[in-house]
Amino acid sequence: MVDSSGELVDPPGVFPLTDDPADSEQPAVVWDGSTFAVAWSDGRTGTGNIFLTRFNLTGTEPEVEVQITHAEEDATAPSIAWTGSALGVAWQQGAGIHLQAFEGAGHPLLCEQEISGGGDSKDPVLVVIDTGFGVAWNDDREGNEEIYLSIVAHEACP
Repeated sequence: MVDSSGELVDPPGVFPLTDDPADSEQPAVVWDGSTFAVAWSDGRTGTGNIFLTRFNLTGTEPEVEVQITHAEEDATAPSIAWTGSALGVAWQQGAGIHLQAFEGAGHPLLCEQEISGGGDSKDPVLVVIDTGFGVAWNDDREGNEEIYLSIVAHEACP
């Protein structure tokens, strides 16, 4: 939209979630009943890392932004799901798919796990199931792209 002076302005209800000179991309969002939880890949550390934060309906950030990964390889393509008490985040890092669960404020509940094995794994999609999470992704371990699924139980970090 353009205002009366010709300046570009956001339409009502649009607000920035990130403000960093590095690229912030590939957002994933879930609603928990009172706030949005947003995960994305961000290049501010020199490599792509996954960040997580929460915002209310007005764009106010009620929680502190949390850097989930501290990767030497780019971490990309986050997928996020809400269980009713925890946030699950899956992402691609290098050739693997990773998963971690967090309480609402971003403190880990489930230790980070690499859940794929074999080929070049990418494009995770995360869903909540009664016993934990289901994660699907595509993978070329058989020589062509195939779809894989992993069921991961809710378990606390040791």
